[in-house]
Amino acid sequence: MNAKEVYKTLRDYHWMIREMKRLEESLRDFKFTGTAQYGEEAAMPKAVGHISNPVAGEAIRRQTKSKRMKRMEEKVLFIHNRLDRITDEVELVVLDCLMDGLTVTAITQHMRIGRKHAYELIDSISEKLSE
Repeated sequence: MNAKEVYKTLRDYHWMIREMKRLEESLRDFKFTGTAQYGEEAAMPKAVGHISNPVAGEAIRRQTKSKRMKRMEEKVLFIHNRLDRITDEVELVVLDCLMDGLTVTAITQHMRIGRKHAYELIDSISEKLSE
C-alpha cells in the first residue's frame, strides 16, 4: 500500500470496523423469508438473467458480502500490523483520532494545531505505515 492508500484506509478505518461488525452479524444469521408463487403467477414466464431460486440468490449475496468483509479485514490488519512504527506521541494522538473517526478539523481543534501541521503529521504517519 502506498501512502495515499494508507491515508484513505486511516480515514475510512472507523466506518470499516463498524461495517465489519454488521457484516459479521448478518452473515452469522440466516433467516429466509421467501414466498412461493401459486396459481397463475407460478405459470408465468420468468425474466431472463434473474436467479429464480431465492436461496441461491441469497447465497450469492452472502458470498459478495463475505468478499467485501475480507477486503476490509485486509486493510484493517495492514494498519494494525504497522502501528508499532509510529513512536512520536503527537503522531500517536493524531493516529488515534483518525482511527476513532475524527475529521482533520476536529483533530486540529482537539490538539490546538493548524491544519497545515495536522496534514504534515498525517502525511508522516501515512509514510511510516506504508514503508
